[in-house]
Amino acid sequence: MTEAISAGVSSEPPQFRKPRPADAIEMATWVFRTGERVDLQSLADRLDVGRTTLYRWVGDREQLLDQVMATIARDVWLDAAQDAKGNGLEHTLDAARLFMNWTASDPALIRFADREPALMLRVLMNPQGRIARNMALSLRAQLEADLPEVAGKIGPGVFDLLASAATALEWANVVAGHEAQIDTAVDVMRTVLNAHIRT
Repeated sequence: MTEAISAGVSSEPPQFRKPRPADAIEMATWVFRTGERVDLQSLADRLDVGRTTLYRWVGDREQLLDQVMATIARDVWLDAAQDAKGNGLEHTLDAARLFMNWTASDPALIRFADREPALMLRVLMNPQGRIARNMALSLRAQLEADLPEVAGKIGPGVFDLLASAATALEWANVVAGHEAQIDTAVDVMRTVLNAHIRT
């Protein structure tokens, strides 16, 4: 995956005969990737369902954006893991590096950060949100695939901390108008994980 995440997004929205909850996430993800603002009323109109029904399906706007960005993050992580180089821990770290490089340069994510910086950080940094949870699980799963003999010795709290630190080093800087500190995030991961691997 060498192009931005939003490149190659269909110019036509998804079509559904009778929308279901999963279709609402698919449509919202398409809207987000095209760079449009995602809101419940316009999404309900696109799906031809009532706003109450949509709210029942996806929750409020913040919860919806959490689901949308978690969907995007999952897809990007899978591509990053496939393209990552190296062995063992270095493969895991390269997957994390690629993931952060690709997300930090994606036009749709950057537009969202420019348009609604506080909301973006609130969604990304919510420790109970899907993004934080999925990032920690993805990092753990990757290390388990790359170093199965040691990954199980590392408690889940370590991966939660690393996911939060990496997200902050990437997106807090982008939102503030600075360059994402991706190398620093990878160095933090290497230091922490090596410390646990050696014990």
